[in-house]
Amino acid sequence: MIYGQLIINLCFVILLIVGYFYLVNYINKRKYKGGKQIELLETLALSNKEKIILVKAREKTLLIGITQNQVNLLTDFNKTVHDIESWDDVELKEILQN
Repeated sequence: MIYGQLIINLCFVILLIVGYFYLVNYINKRKYKGGKQIELLETLALSNKEKIILVKAREKTLLIGITQNQVNLLTDFNKTVHDIESWDDVELKEILQN
């Protein structure tokens, strides 16, 4: 009889934990939903205070560098895509230098 009550209590605690994770996930999805015209494609943290983000804004794909003090446009991939005729031997380093 004691084991039955213990199992019921354990199942209840497990359900509470699973429900909590679903609730947090639901809230985060709504909080960071974003706009209709701007989409965050990728984020790369370089350090605690520096990161690079890849953003699609309307028809443009932009690589943006963010530091503690400023935000810089590193490259506009739409301009780069049209400027390069052959993508066979192109490296990301070469693209970012343009």
